[in-house]
Amino acid sequence: MKYFLWRIVGADVEILLISGDDSKESFTRIGRLYLIVNCITYLSLFGLFFGIFENLIISILSSIVFGFLITNIYLLNLISLEPRSLPVSIEIGSVVLANIIRYTTIFLFAVFISKSFEMLLFGFFNSNSFQNHEGSKGFIYQLFQLNRDNPALWILTAIIVSLFIYPIYLRHRLQRTNEYYSIKQKKEIKLVRQEYLKFKEYHFRIMSNVYLKKKSKYVEPKLKFIDPPFNTKRVDKDGGFKSVDDFLNDFKVI
Repeated sequence: MKYFLWRIVGADVEILLISGDDSKESFTRIGRLYLIVNCITYLSLFGLFFGIFENLIISILSSIVFGFLITNIYLLNLISLEPRSLPVSIEIGSVVLANIIRYTTIFLFAVFISKSFEMLLFGFFNSNSFQNHEGSKGFIYQLFQLNRDNPALWILTAIIVSLFIYPIYLRHRLQRTNEYYSIKQKKEIKLVRQEYLKFKEYHFRIMSNVYLKKKSKYVEPKLKFIDPPFNTKRVDKDGGFKSVDDFLNDFKVI
């Protein structure tokens, strides 16, 4: 069951197995919360569409389609908030703007789902006004009337919004402990470098054969970055190296 919870929120099971208990427990909680969010989302959308169309088949199909879109957008935003494991050149302003958009999207989804869920729980059972207002106008009228007459419903709204936001907090908490993501970073950097070396060897063989036909020798161009293939640090103008790692990164296959 834990493996399933880890996978549905985009965690690497192999890395989690060698991580500490804190990382495992955090991803288990994130998985459970994601399942709860899914259940609330589909139920809320079913109540929304049934209130508008009053047709069981249309309501089920519509809630499945829109629920799939919303839950997957939520999951993509949740996964995208985790720290980058590979070195990249980042502009701080663009990162801040992207995070604002992600947080705003999740918050708006949470409020929308919360209000639809409140209608499902209370709107159809505690008021008869809906019977006098059909379709989408009737649903919206019922929604505003329900919140006007029951301001305490905002407490439920805050609870549901917290269910959407809490997994993000857990993800950032994992980032600060730097355990799961530290292992993930080392593993992925190693994999990329290994594949890059294989590509360099293959590329050199192909180009050497091409130049051999021209009766010349292929020499690789001088590297402009000291950390290929990530290319985040340019070579100094004087051509010097700051460390042994910099020297090893500036390799040539001849």
